[in-house]
Amino acid sequence: MAVSERCNYDIFVGAEEWTVDTLITKLNITNEKRIPVTELVKINSVTLKELNLEGNISLPYVEVKNVDADNKILDIQNLVEMQIKDLPARARYVGYPGDILLSSIRPERGAIAILPHDYEYYAVSSNFFVLSPIDIPSELLYFVLSDESVLNEFGSLASGSTIPTMTVKQFKSYRFKEFDKSSNNINAAINIYNKLINRVQNFVNINDAADIVFKDKLLVTNNANKNLPKFKAIDYSLLSDRFDAEFLLSINSPSIEWKVKSNKIKDIALVENPPSEAKRNEYVNDELPIIQTKNLQENSIYIDSKDVEFVKIDDESSKGVRFLRPTDIIVAKIGANLSKSAIIPSDLKGAISNPNSYIIRNEHGDVLTEYLLLFLRTSMAQEQIEAQIKSGSAMKMLKLSMLKEIEVPLPGLDMQGSIVDEINKRANINDESTLENDIKLFKQNLFIS
Repeated sequence: MAVSERCNYDIFVGAEEWTVDTLITKLNITNEKRIPVTELVKINSVTLKELNLEGNISLPYVEVKNVDADNKILDIQNLVEMQIKDLPARARYVGYPGDILLSSIRPERGAIAILPHDYEYYAVSSNFFVLSPIDIPSELLYFVLSDESVLNEFGSLASGSTIPTMTVKQFKSYRFKEFDKSSNNINAAINIYNKLINRVQNFVNINDAADIVFKDKLLVTNNANKNLPKFKAIDYSLLSDRFDAEFLLSINSPSIEWKVKSNKIKDIALVENPPSEAKRNEYVNDELPIIQTKNLQENSIYIDSKDVEFVKIDDESSKGVRFLRPTDIIVAKIGANLSKSAIIPSDLKGAISNPNSYIIRNEHGDVLTEYLLLFLRTSMAQEQIEAQIKSGSAMKMLKLSMLKEIEVPLPGLDMQGSIVDEINKRANINDESTLENDIKLFKQNLFIS
């Protein structure tokens, strides 16, 4: 963008917002090569009143919370069917299969979805624009609308400081950048969208996938909390400040039996508090990446570097000797939830972590890092932590000693690798990254320069 822009007076006439972003967007959409939104869609064309349906007829009701803004898809499984007479006042519009919903509230967040063919029609909240495509497939228009640059322009047009909302008038004033409507592009849009739907519908959480595979490949029995004796004599030294019956009866009782040998984490890896002091090191001299708990995403094995914050290093600081290395595992303390864990990727080497975590450093070569991380995500590992936490604790906290004592089944490295591969396959990890690349490439070539 140029340092300065000259705007015609018409840009300011009737402007509801005078922010720089808004004025620049209004200037951009006046470009004569852009396509008026009203040439591509009908907006809120049918209201519930116009259908004149009986009050006892049930319709699925779509609210903003029913749209997955990350995947940009309707969560059809959690729609609530309501009789028309019981619908709230904001259930104003009717949507048909193939219509596109776009949230008018904070539109830059990307709450957008195509209505599927599961129902004949839908009752839709007035917090959406219901867009019926004109002579253009829904899938192609969906990718135009969901493009980040388009969503950001929608956000710039929205007015209101508390809850920025785009009005129908503001939306109708929008003009799309020219885009490729060729048959090849249409077919590509339909193909990619169908893959997206298939991925979401067949989604398996990576923690669930790990649970299934570890149990199938390595577990003999899991008797934790089952078939416990009714009476048991327990040595006083073993009470550990725990007096709940289930815990006391489970002491020294067989819990998990594996088909292979197992070792405690402390015997196969270094487990310690993380480096948290912002110092220069052999990899970083200027800005230091800091790993925080929010960077540990449950359905990702590795930390995504684009979400990590950086801190400026003091020029006078001494050189640090403790820092994170590629393949270190970060585990969150607060919540004692082992699924809050991830591996440091190579582009974050030299990073530090906040103190609310531990690191596991694979130094012995007896275990694959991804295998160890995926085992930590299983219920069998979590059960071992839960057994050590005091009953009634207001805030669960993972202690270093707890983490060190977790028993990990250890087959040979080849089998560990095959287990990792099968978990990734079940969770569609590789397919997901391929699809994301397909979507990114498609959008890059969508608009005509």
